[in-house]
Amino acid sequence: RNKFLAILRKNKINKKDIKEAMKFIQKTNSHQKASLLGKHFAEKAKKSLESLPQNQWNETLWTFADFVLEREK
Repeated sequence: RNKFLAILRKNKINKKDIKEAMKFIQKTNSHQKASLLGKHFAEKAKKSLESLPQNQWNETLWTFADFVLEREK
């Protein structure tokens, strides 16, 4: 974990650093955990939107919440 954080703090990251960081992410299943957390917050945001006036801005925010989750696939 410390090595991963050290990579993130670097001013310049090389290909070796990227490979090491990717290995850490895969090993710890971090991508899946982040995805689940993102889904949780997107659903929470949508639930909050239900109490606001239903208009084009509400619809745009609703669509944006879905887009943020789908762009990773």
